[in-house]
Amino acid sequence: MRAHRESAGLTQEQLAEAADRHRTYISGCERGIRNVSLLNLVKFASALNLDLTDFIGPHLGDAAHNRKIVVKVRKRTK
Repeated sequence: MRAHRESAGLTQEQLAEAADRHRTYISGCERGIRNVSLLNLVKFASALNLDLTDFIGPHLGDAAHNRKIVVKVRKRTK
């Protein structure tokens, strides 16, 4: 999220205002200490003028890959 925010030339405070969130929430998200809801991901993407898939897309591949591994493990343990 930080990379997208900095690419847009926004401060944490500016992003927080645009997404109707508090600056400390933005900070926590960027540091990975906050769990971010889908609603907030949509708000952040919108505030950064990004499509949601462009905003979270790089992370979806890993999640899909990890899910396939879990499914394979479950099948083998049955």
